[in-house]
Amino acid sequence: MHLTMAFGGPPEGEVELSPRDHAGLAALKEFQKNEPGYSAIQSTRPQTLGYGLADSPVAQVARVR
Repeated sequence: MHLTMAFGGPPEGEVELSPRDHAGLAALKEFQKNEPGYSAIQSTRPQTLGYGLADSPVAQVARVR
């Protein structure tokens, strides 16, 4: 099984979050708001990106390195 972006639920009871935790949650929220394109493509038609990478001369060069 291959999982990406697997998230767990919050622990039971009250948990105090650190400033680093709050910053991480804010960054995640910002990413989900402004950059959902890749995730949307991967969730509906994952092979679409593969075709572009396989057919692109740039991707071919990058794979050789």
